[in-house]
Amino acid sequence: MKKTAYILILIMFFFACSEEDKETGVRNFRPLNLSVQVNDGFKVSVFWEEVCNSVSYTLQISDVADFSHVIKDTIVSSSGCEIETYPGYFYLRVRSNNISEELSSRWQMSEFEVVLKNAITDMVAGSDTVCILWNCDLDLGSVVLSSEDGDVKVTKLSAENLEKKCVVVKDLQPSSSYAVSLFAGNVCVGTGNFKTKTKQTENQIVIDSSSDIDSLLSNLENGSVIIFEPGTYPIGGKNIEIDGKSVTLQSSANSGDAVEIYPKSVSLKGKIGSVIFRNLTLSGFAFGGSSYDELNSYFIDFTTEFESLDTLIVEGCTIHHLKNCIIRGNRGAKGEQKVKHIAFRNCIVYNVNREGENSYENFKLDRMEVEEFVLENCTFYDMGHGFFSNRDASSLKNFVIRNCTFDNFGSTDAVDSKYLINVPESDGLFTIENSIFSNTKCYNSESGKHSKGFILGDKGNSYCYNNVFYRFPITPSEVAEWGEIESVFDNYDPKYADRAIGDFTIGCETLKNGGREGKGIGDLRWIK
Repeated sequence: MKKTAYILILIMFFFACSEEDKETGVRNFRPLNLSVQVNDGFKVSVFWEEVCNSVSYTLQISDVADFSHVIKDTIVSSSGCEIETYPGYFYLRVRSNNISEELSSRWQMSEFEVVLKNAITDMVAGSDTVCILWNCDLDLGSVVLSSEDGDVKVTKLSAENLEKKCVVVKDLQPSSSYAVSLFAGNVCVGTGNFKTKTKQTENQIVIDSSSDIDSLLSNLENGSVIIFEPGTYPIGGKNIEIDGKSVTLQSSANSGDAVEIYPKSVSLKGKIGSVIFRNLTLSGFAFGGSSYDELNSYFIDFTTEFESLDTLIVEGCTIHHLKNCIIRGNRGAKGEQKVKHIAFRNCIVYNVNREGENSYENFKLDRMEVEEFVLENCTFYDMGHGFFSNRDASSLKNFVIRNCTFDNFGSTDAVDSKYLINVPESDGLFTIENSIFSNTKCYNSESGKHSKGFILGDKGNSYCYNNVFYRFPITPSEVAEWGEIESVFDNYDPKYADRAIGDFTIGCETLKNGGREGKGIGDLRWIK
């Protein structure tokens, strides 16, 4: 009996030791040499030393050290795997499993950080849509678009979006800038910016650097709106011909995004309803070069084949480096060519006939019947002698210069036969107000050659209100043709910020609010 009991005790002790040995053997063989490697994007490679008596491994990832919040819990069969996560600091642990005995080892732990990298690979924008693409397999939740106007658009991502790794967001505003944020939960994993294109209607033609520009401009339909994407367009040194059709040429972007075109000139022919230019830079450098010996002669050329034009509007444009003049319109016989309305607004024009080598005024409209000519909020500098001429014509009814800045006007050699505005037969209304005429060479009395006047035209009524004449020898008081002169700021120094580089910001406080109707004096863009 005693012997039997002793044997039973030995057997129970043996089995107990065997179970303990098995458990201890598994638990002691943790996955050693655990290594975590963060790759490109959000992929993380995890490796460890293989455990010989293990058939699987449990891997967990947490964003807290005590693993009270597990964000990934998975079983892997080999001693390594690749996982994908989002930016942040994480804790990782792995243990080996013996499925047949339902035993597991102790945890082997590590930690790692995923630095923010952009998951967005591309954004393809239309006029009112954008397709956003990404390259990760994260459990993405939403994409957020914020417009430049402060509007926020949130789009929840579907299973199909996640499978295809892209989403199309609709109902956006044309010609608008947006910021994009791609989210996995509350974590932003991708950002970007895009701008929607200008909405194209039936008559709109959008041109970019890859377009066949010569072909497009040679086959314009009446009412065409030519929209240039930001870029540079040499146009092969050819004329842009507009023959009997209404045409608008404009930038697709704001004036801050440059669209620079280099046509030889814009040639007008036939009977035209309207020609409009908006937010373009028009350079006279031939073929996009930089040689002063190859400058184009004109911006707009009313050819011998031109008959009539209702409206010419130039808005927000910069025009520079022309050899001869801004507009040439003296090709027809007296009264043969007619224009109802010409307006330049918010334009900057410089380096036109700069040394006065050519005899043409900057707006050469002799013999042409022009009813109205308006300049508002424009700056003209480094220009040749004579500004506007409409001789041998009597139809000019309204002439306005308002809130404009003129600087360094005229050639080195004074031309005594030139008037700034030469309209001897017009009996219309001439109004010049809130404008600055400064640093003019052409009318320097010290040269011995003095212009005959500011305006030649004793048939009309000329009014001068709240203007500045600084280092400009011709003052209104010297010219008998003025019908009314009020508040002329003779010899007030505008104190330009840096006229040498074209910065005409006004430094004279008196001029910042000295204009009519509470406006400043000069081009209002320089009133800061």
